[in-house]
Amino acid sequence: MIELTPDLHIKGYGRFLEYFSKKENFKDRLQELAILQKKLGDLYLLKLGKDQKVTGLEKKELSDSIEELFSFALLLRKLDFPPPDGPLKIQSQNRLFYVLLNFPQDPSWEITGHMRSDYVIKARVFRELFNGVVSVSIKDFLGKFGRAIADKKITEEESKEIGESLDKILLDLIELYIFVEAVMQFQ
Repeated sequence: MIELTPDLHIKGYGRFLEYFSKKENFKDRLQELAILQKKLGDLYLLKLGKDQKVTGLEKKELSDSIEELFSFALLLRKLDFPPPDGPLKIQSQNRLFYVLLNFPQDPSWEITGHMRSDYVIKARVFRELFNGVVSVSIKDFLGKFGRAIADKKITEEESKEIGESLDKILLDLIELYIFVEAVMQFQ
């Protein structure tokens, strides 16, 4: 569950699903990431519907779907491309937006962060932010992973690069979450 304050502070916590938390289920985690990405895109199109409007309840469903995708990307980061010990800090290039991720005990996670008011969200329409930012980040991650396993061994440098691409996905998903919760108008 992620919460957003009016001044764009982020806080939340969650638990990973037990089945996907098992180290040996890596392939299933990758598949689920792709499934959840498609589900989120389909959900938006479904909720937009013929009336081209998204209601408050529909925004909540979008937020929940974003959180679910976030949780899977975070689980991949934690289990398969682990960050250094301690909290993981991910921030935008201009340092106006950051999140701090912590794993207090298995299978839980915590998030805190902040988006400064002068941060400019990358798009003004859900579809553009989802297709042009989040989906591109996920494709980039999958591409880096695919290239890394081509020789059947992931080097430490490749693992670091893949982890950083997951960090980008996580930050982009929180930006999308903030967009839905604080910026997106009832379209």
